[in-house]
Amino acid sequence: MRTETAARPRKVATVTAALTVSLASLFAGVPVSAADPYDDDSGSSYDGGGNDSGGAQEAPGSGEDGQENPDQGGGAREVPGDTGGGHDLPGQDSAPESPGQGGGTPESPGDSAGTPGLSGGTQEAPPAGGTMQPTELDAPEPDVTAAASSETTRASTTNSSQEVSTYQESLTSTVVSTSTVSTAVTLSSPVSQWNSSWVSYDTYYRPVFTNPYRIPLQVIYDYAGGPQVFTVPPMQRAVIDVPNGGVYSFTAATKPASGPPTNIAVGSFSGGGFQPAPGQAPPQKPARLNSTKNVLVQIKYSSGTSDPFRVSSLTDLGKDHDAKDTTKVLLDGEVPAWGAWTKSAEGEALFVITETQLLPGVKRPGQDPLPGYNIRLVSSEKSTASWFSRHRTVLIVGIVGVLALATAITLIVMPKRRRTANGVDKYHV
Repeated sequence: MRTETAARPRKVATVTAALTVSLASLFAGVPVSAADPYDDDSGSSYDGGGNDSGGAQEAPGSGEDGQENPDQGGGAREVPGDTGGGHDLPGQDSAPESPGQGGGTPESPGDSAGTPGLSGGTQEAPPAGGTMQPTELDAPEPDVTAAASSETTRASTTNSSQEVSTYQESLTSTVVSTSTVSTAVTLSSPVSQWNSSWVSYDTYYRPVFTNPYRIPLQVIYDYAGGPQVFTVPPMQRAVIDVPNGGVYSFTAATKPASGPPTNIAVGSFSGGGFQPAPGQAPPQKPARLNSTKNVLVQIKYSSGTSDPFRVSSLTDLGKDHDAKDTTKVLLDGEVPAWGAWTKSAEGEALFVITETQLLPGVKRPGQDPLPGYNIRLVSSEKSTASWFSRHRTVLIVGIVGVLALATAITLIVMPKRRRTANGVDKYHV
């Protein structure tokens, strides 16, 4: 009898020890990589030299007044074999060609002229991995048609400190005061995305702006070291000379006779176009940019991180030396953003945005709302996987300790309870 009674505590201890080892193995199997979804052995920034396919090319078509338009085509071209679901990081075109069409830039930022699905109201980010539909500037179709068929006039740009500062102040007071940067909530602002079809290019590769509104449209952008402002008359088109090549982001807004600016939007266009003087060589065709469709992006600000979402197109402008060598891109051919290329957990190319420019020509880049987008932020540090990964060791030690204590109590208490219940010490029978 003594042998049978003494064996039971030993059986309990054996079972408890086996359970402890099993639980320790289970918790030890939690992957460490789950704590940091941005970990990537391939590096965090793309330097522009990888994709042999480049962008699909498109022959120029007719532009204004029956002339050849260097920016013909619409929508960002899809890189052959890469629809945003590939595993390689996008590369830049090693042999750029002609500009793309009528959107923000002739090369391919503006490629999204008429990109489908970009109009409509402000929406929250779709489920992770879904395509974001930004708010795009809009106007009645008859007015757009009438303005687009009007004669093109030459706009006069100015860098007058008084006019520039007045316009900057009016935009700032209207936009910044109503923008939202809320921790773990949303990023939103009253700024829309410029309608890509409202910028085209003439035979000299100069940007032509269409104003489909019945009030003046003012445009501000940084050029040659400072902000420039020009006005497009109501229901008219205006062309500007931009001899220096490059991509320029701008803020446009209609200017009522009284009250704050309206129809505020952010877009981009390409420079390098001018009308040559007699005997002067014509401008060279601007280099075509590297644009990829259906790209996965994610915002990572100090206030929070968004779920990954897709944009219809992303144009890689390469590293920006003025922004700590981060990579500059255009979202949907219009909205500037800075960040780095990495890969998603599934191995797909992912661009992580760390800054944008809410009002080009007015504000410096920063962790502001993306113009045209309404995005919900979440705290990546609160994920269950990350919490278990960071506290795995403590959990294992704690569970092992609790089980060991339970085993010790079982070994001590059970024999005493048996002796008390039977009124006899069975170990001394």
